[in-house]
Amino acid sequence: MSLPTSIVSFKCGVGCPKPLAEKTVMWACSNCREVIEDQFDACWNCGFSREGKLNLDFMREPTAPSDDSSLEEKLRQQAANSRIRSLRLAFLAIMFIQSAVVSTFQQNDLSAHLSGTMFYVFCAVAVVLSPFMMLWVIGIQIVVNRFSDSRWELPTSDSNPLQLTNPLPVAHFASQLSVVSGAGLLLASIWCGWHVCLMGLTSVLVGMGWFLGLLWCIRLASDKIQPQSGQPTMFGR
Repeated sequence: MSLPTSIVSFKCGVGCPKPLAEKTVMWACSNCREVIEDQFDACWNCGFSREGKLNLDFMREPTAPSDDSSLEEKLRQQAANSRIRSLRLAFLAIMFIQSAVVSTFQQNDLSAHLSGTMFYVFCAVAVVLSPFMMLWVIGIQIVVNRFSDSRWELPTSDSNPLQLTNPLPVAHFASQLSVVSGAGLLLASIWCGWHVCLMGLTSVLVGMGWFLGLLWCIRLASDKIQPQSGQPTMFGR
């Protein structure tokens, strides 16, 4: 049996000689059937309004008061990360332009030096050994670098590539530089010839090899990697 949408109840005031001295108008919640006083527009038990709609403010948890000091520190860190990201992008853009321009103006010199068989052998060896080179360079930091941190943070787009305490951002940025430089050479090879194209392709593959070596180091030295605190990275940790 459903309750009526409005209920009229009567209650007597204190010391009132009359049995029906005061009346209070109430309404019944259509969701939980709780009886609510007429002065309230939503049910205190489930949050549904008088019209039968859920009040979203009832479900929202109260927010804790913000700490001004922590908020200021967070904004300062975000500004520093933004500057580092801008500098990284600017340096990569300069490297791309420099590779394309230098190869264009030194086209004749490059063709003379890149025509030997040893150059092709060097390109092949550099591509094959690039992952192992990066793995060795990062691994040796554990032994010889006395400035190295006990735990390394994974590199992100905001990481400072010039820090001595963590070699991972340095290795990651070096692989980016190699790929970007190779891309500039590939662009210049359109008018500089296939020798420059081969050099650009080698630079791109070496950069990818360095990145692969970085991934190997992260997998092999997992106990050295600091757990992340929710910050997104490109390494799936």
